[in-house]
Order: sequence, then C-alpha cells, then structure tokens
Amino acid sequence: PPRSTQGVSSAASDVYKRQEDNPYNAWYWRTSIKGNARGKLKGHRVVIKDNVMVAGVPMMNGASTLEGYTPEIDATIVDRILGAGGEIVGKAHCEYFCLSGGSHTSAAGPVQNPHRLGYSAGGSSSGSAALVAAGEVGMAIGGDQGGSIRMPSSYCGTYGMKPTHGLVPYTGIMPIEVFVDHTGPITASVADNALLLEVIAGPDGYDPRQYNVKRQAYTKATLEKFTHVSPSVNERELKLEQYRALDNNIPIKVLLTDKVNNGIAVSYTHLTLPTILLV
Repeated sequence: PPRSTQGVSSAASDVYKRQEDNPYNAWYWRTSIKGNARGKLKGHRVVIKDNVMVAGVPMMNGASTLEGYTPEIDATIVDRILGAGGEIVGKAHCEYFCLSGGSHTSAAGPVQNPHRLGYSAGGSSSGSAALVAAGEVGMAIGGDQGGSIRMPSSYCGTYGMKPTHGLVPYTGIMPIEVFVDHTGPITASVADNALLLEVIAGPDGYDPRQYNVKRQAYTKATLEKFTHVSPSVNERELKLEQYRALDNNIPIKVLLTDKVNNGIAVSYTHLTLPTILLV
C-alpha cells in the first residue's frame, strides 16, 4: 500500500532561500521521513534529487512550470531506501528539467560548488553532489542521461555511479528519454556507494527499461577488490593497470592500503593523471 504522508515533517521551501540556511543553494526542500527500524541503511541520511517523487513532498524538477506540484506516491527507489531503514532528509535542487551539465539553470537559482563559491557544481544532479561534498548528508540520489551523476560528482569530489541501464528502476522519476534514463547513488565514499546501490537495484515489475536485471552483492565485491590492493604500492609506483583494477572507470581519488584490517582499506592518496586519460 502507498506510504501515508500523515505526520511527515517538511520545512517550508522559502525558509531555505535564506543564504545562512542554504549557503550553496543546494536544498530545495527539507523533510524528515524515517525508514524502518532495521535495515542496511539504518543510521544513514539520504537526500533525493528533485526529479524523484516522494509522497507529500513538493517537486519542481528545477522548473518554474512545475512549482507547487506535490506527488502522492513514492518512487520505487524511495520505497526501497525507507524499507532499508534510511532516513530521507529532503530534496536537492537540480537543473531546469535536468537539461544542463552546469549548475546555473534551476529556476531557484544557481547551485554553488561547496569547495569554492561562485564556481559550478556540475549538473544536472547539482544539489545532490553539493550536499554530499559539503558533508550535509552522506548519501544522495542522482539521475544521469548524459553525465548528470558523473559531472557533478567530478566537479564536487564525490563518488557518483551511473548504473547499467535498467539496473535501478526509474519508476516514479521524471524521465527524459527511456533509452538513456538512469538513476543512481552519489556518496561520500566507495563503500557507501556500493551499499546504496545494493538497496535500490533490482527489478520492480513496472519499469520497461528493465530486462533480465541481475542485482549483486556490491558491498561484498567492493571489499574483495580492496583486499587485493598491494600495501606496498605508492603513488610513484602505481601503474595504469593497477589503477583500473579498482574500477572500470578512472576515478580521481584512488584507495590504497598502508594497512588492511578485516578486509577494509584504510588510507587514501590522490593522483594527478594526464588529461588524455580523463577524457
């Protein structure tokens, strides 16, 4: 049955137009929707991109033409986050109908990069990445058609995942085009990214984008990869093959181990790569 919105606590959006309450203009709406008492996301606070339906919480998808609309149902991923014990703490600004790779087109004004005000946070999941980068939440939901999770994650220094098409159900999310619509996690760590993906992935029986979807134990796979990184590797010795072994993409931040404790790698290093490798 649909989740009851009775008792949902939401803060009026005009409060967050004040700079002191919303210094990066990344929040669209604050709320507090508690999930189940137990689950994989217990204790985690999650912000939702404002193209995703959350029952009882306004949604404008960055566009003035939708301002005032309030969904009556939850998107599948919202239901899964709450079912796993997560707390939804609000909606993050996104670009106007999610059609920009910058962070300047939202009807509510530009989203600021938390690392340097006046600079782009990337888009279209601009608010989601900015709030994670600012440390206001540890997890966020983004959307990606042409880079809208990956670009703000690279601009803001967060971990963004564009999942395989159809892996995460798009039901209850404002679409752009069925063949390129993706939704996925933006987080402050690789481990949290794997955890959130593990919760939201899998078929829901409604989304036509999904065909023969196979959800996996991403958290387990992540830990297994970390334990295979050599403790003796340092920044100068790191080879491209070892670099790619951590991820099929080429991340800016690479996890290396000085010490491995119970399979969890514990230290970070940063690399500067030739521009050609980042294209």
